[in-house]
Amino acid sequence: MRSASMLPILVLLVLLPGCGGKPELVKHSRTETPEAGSEAEITVARLFAAMKAGEYARRSFPELGWEDLRALLDRAASRETLTDFPRNPISSQYQVECSEGMVALWLMEGIRQGGHFASLNALCFRDAMADGQDWGAASEANHEALLAAYSAWWEKARVRSVAEAAMIDPLAGTGLHWY
Repeated sequence: MRSASMLPILVLLVLLPGCGGKPELVKHSRTETPEAGSEAEITVARLFAAMKAGEYARRSFPELGWEDLRALLDRAASRETLTDFPRNPISSQYQVECSEGMVALWLMEGIRQGGHFASLNALCFRDAMADGQDWGAASEANHEALLAAYSAWWEKARVRSVAEAAMIDPLAGTGLHWY
């Protein structure tokens, strides 16, 4: 009878975006770097403007695609603190704030994984968890290494097909992982 009581939870996990089933690799197929003032730059600028203004209200992964990666990478060095940003609704850890750059990198990983939340939170740790530490500060201490990893990944990814690029793990060999 226990398995029958788990049925509603399993159905919910399958229906939530990014939970269950194999997601498609990406929703868009462009891999070229967008030009200045491109639709991708405008989309990403509007998304982050909404976050900064405290007007981000969406509970699902933002409508971003492969063409938005360059514009996200351009924001990835930012240390500006955001208090309103995408949060995975299935996470029990409520992340109060996060740097703009860390959010941009987390969204890049979500796009690479098929357009859904890449992990429970926009937190990135070394192999050992940040037990007893402020998780936000511990994650932010990895910002430079994370930025270097995604910058190196983008240089490889941007000249490959989406399917090939999506299979390259930016964090392979770094000791870093999304939480």
